[in-house]
Amino acid sequence: MANYDDLIARAQGGDKLALEKLLLLYEPMINRHSRIHGHVDEDLRQFIYLRILVNLKYFRG
Repeated sequence: MANYDDLIARAQGGDKLALEKLLLLYEPMINRHSRIHGHVDEDLRQFIYLRILVNLKYFRG
């Protein structure tokens, strides 16, 4: 778990590589929640990514 916590902390600190790894880790779930009528809605997917980026600084695991 320390590795995951470190990844979160680095992403919150502005480490772009850590943020990329974090988003790749959650990509399957993001895609699953971006589906409308069985197809990935790109606008919804981008909205989810945006909400993650905006709110990452508030995350406390």
